Formats: sequence, C-alpha cells, structure tokens
Amino acid sequence: MRTTLTLLAALLAVGALQARVRELEPRALHEGETVYLTVPGAERARVSNAAVLSAACREGGEAELSGLRLGTADVTFFGAGGPAATLRVDVRPAYWEMLGRLFADDPEIRAEVAGDRVILTGSTADVGALRRVREAVALDPERIVSHVSVSPEALKALLDAFLRRNGQEGVSAELVGQEVCLSGKMYDQGQIDALGKKVQAFLADFPGLTVNTGAMRVYKQKILIGIEFLSYDSTLARNLGVEISDAVGADFDLTYTIHDNLSGTIRNSDGLTARINTLKRNEVAKQLYATTLSTQSGEPAEFQSGGTLYKETSDLYKTGITEIEYGYIIKACPTILDGDTVNLEFDLDLRTPVDNASTGDTDVSRYQTKSKYIVRPGESILLSGFNHWTEGGSKRGLPFFSRIPLIGPLFGSEGQDNSSREILLVVTVDWAVEDTEGVRAKADALRERPVDVPMP
Repeated sequence: MRTTLTLLAALLAVGALQARVRELEPRALHEGETVYLTVPGAERARVSNAAVLSAACREGGEAELSGLRLGTADVTFFGAGGPAATLRVDVRPAYWEMLGRLFADDPEIRAEVAGDRVILTGSTADVGALRRVREAVALDPERIVSHVSVSPEALKALLDAFLRRNGQEGVSAELVGQEVCLSGKMYDQGQIDALGKKVQAFLADFPGLTVNTGAMRVYKQKILIGIEFLSYDSTLARNLGVEISDAVGADFDLTYTIHDNLSGTIRNSDGLTARINTLKRNEVAKQLYATTLSTQSGEPAEFQSGGTLYKETSDLYKTGITEIEYGYIIKACPTILDGDTVNLEFDLDLRTPVDNASTGDTDVSRYQTKSKYIVRPGESILLSGFNHWTEGGSKRGLPFFSRIPLIGPLFGSEGQDNSSREILLVVTVDWAVEDTEGVRAKADALRERPVDVPMP
C-alpha cells in the first residue's frame, strides 16, 4: 500500500512538472543569423542537434540562438526547478524567402529542407514554372536539388495543341519516362522527320526530354503525275475562237531559235482540257509525247527521253564527228501537305537541235526551269514559252537584171515564209483512286467478313 502511494505521488510530481514546461511557438532562422528572445526563468539551454543550432542563456531569462547549418533542432530551457520551456527551430538558407517569392504563383512547387539539402518537389508542365525551378537551382547548385517532374497529363495537353496548330490532328503524343512518343500516320518519312524536329524544338524548355518517332507510320498514297507535250499553232487556234494565252504566259520573240521564256500558272483543268481537245479535233494541236509517272509523297520521280546526234564536221585540215545531245529530263517530287494539297517541285532540262540553213551548222537550244507549285488533285500546271519561229526565203529571175534599182522587180521575184508554233508542257497531279482510305476500308471489311462453307 505504501509503495503504491509513493508511485502515485511520483507520477503526480512528473505531471505537475510537465504542466509547468511551456512549448514556445516554433521559429525559423537563417544560416549565420543570431536572434535573442526572452524565456522567463531560463538559466541554461540544451540543444538536440548542436551542429545545426547553438543556444545560450543570459541573465534575466534572455536566450541567444544562432543558426549554424541547415536542419531542425529542439531546444530545452532549464530553470531552477528543472525544464521551463521547449522550442523547435528550423534553420534555413539565407535565400529561403527568395524561393518563396519565386514560386508564389506556383503552388504545385514545394521547397523543403532535408538534412543539408533544399529539395524542390512537384509536377508541372508550365514552362515558366520549370524556368523558375532552374533559376532556383542556380542560386545554390551544390545544395538545391530539384525533384520537380514534368506532368504527363499537362504536357500531353500542350503537345496536342501544338500538333493541332501544325495541322497534325491525326498524330498523338505520350510522355513515357523521358521520351515523348509520337504515334500516327503521315504521308512520307521526310514529314515524320521534320515533325520530330519541330516537336524537339518545342521541348527546348523541357530539358532532358527527347522525341521518339518509332511508332509513326508512313501512309502509302500513290501519286500520279501526268506529263504531256503539245504543239499548236496559236494563229489557227485564234481563228477557231480558242484562246489559251489566258492560261499561260509567253512572250513572242522574232528569233531564229527557240525562245526561252518559261512561265507557269495553275488553272482549273476542266475548261483547259476542253479547249485543248477542241484544238486536237481540228488538227490545230497535236500531242508530241505523253507519259504518266507514279510515285509517293516525298519520293522523286524522273523521266528521260532523248539521244545523241552525230554530225560530221570538216575544215581545211581534217574531218570529224561532233556529238550533239538532245532530249529532255523531267524530275518531279510531290509532297502531300494535307489530304487535299500537294507541293510539287518540278525540274525540266530540254535540249533541242536546230539546223541553221544559212551556215549549215546545228545549234542547240536549251531550256531549264526549276519551280515549285501548290496544287490540288486534278489541277494542271502549264509551262509555256517554247515559241519556235522559223523564216525561209527564195529568189527567182535573172540574177544581174533583178538587182538593177527601180526596174529590178520586173526581172525577178522574192518569197519569204514565216511560221510560228508553240509548245505547251501540261503537268497534272492526281491521286491513285485505288489507294484511298475508303477502298482500303472496304477491302478490310471484305477480308474480315464471315464466310459459311457447307460441309459435305
């Protein structure tokens, strides 16, 4: 009984002692900062972590606290009767308030002291917030550690908006680890590579992220490029009431060789086809050559036709053979910009031999053009300016008397023949119908349809 009463008295004494120990409001100090506070009855102080904080008591209950390094320490103040008060102190870096102001508008970013490090945590896709994280780390690179990650959901929303602005509604993006994985279909590998570079440039404010286009697929769309050379007499065409000069641009030049002044324009092929067919039916225009090239977006197509003309040459000392190359080289590279527009790069190199009747020589006229056009399926591009002007003359009569002034025409006559023909190059771009999505969908449905085979 006496032992029980003694134990009860001890517990009551401890409870009374704890009731007298006051818990002071926690405080925060900067490294190297010293503060003074009043703790009534405090005569000495004990610190739980002397490496973080130093504490000393002066007369009159004044306590001196000095922050030594980052961390948290508990201080117990003792008086004549034992513990009088406790205080928790957080020692923070001198730039702590600066961090608070830096992330005042970024509640998703948090800064915490862990040991002797300042840890930044959170998840965001805000470019400004990520830039401020880098600025914060630059304040103290050895002690500020960023664990801020890019929010996959927020980044996906940004990337989807970026892809839509660039006309790529059929392409999606996902963040997997540190890779942005693109998936979808485009018309050629060149466009896939270009899109990957655009997305990588967009991610410049997201350090460490790379782009993976391995899941992108090339949509195989066959493109047909029709090429047709037409020759027609513009004078006879005008007599028929058919005018093509409004569809092409050409300057007329009275020269003995082919005029080289190429110009191109796009016209709706329906009306143009009707006019050309009218010229063909009336034998005013004829087709010199026609072919169709088949290629895909981003893949160049090339067609060559021609040969070598061997012409004998001679002078006072020797006779030889001169090789004259003639013909044409056509290069076309279509790139599908969207489902209904094509960028066509077109190169033409044309060499035509022309005999000079007065000298007996063979001249070579050469055309070269490099151009780009934006066309839609079925539209035609016309290149004109191949004006061929020829002139011939003849004289008849008595040679001597026909040269006498005034009366010479009585003894002879002169004749002169001129002709002009124009060559048109018509380039038409179109899709291959059998490669459309609708046909492929029908083929898939046909392939997957159930088939009932009766058993014997």
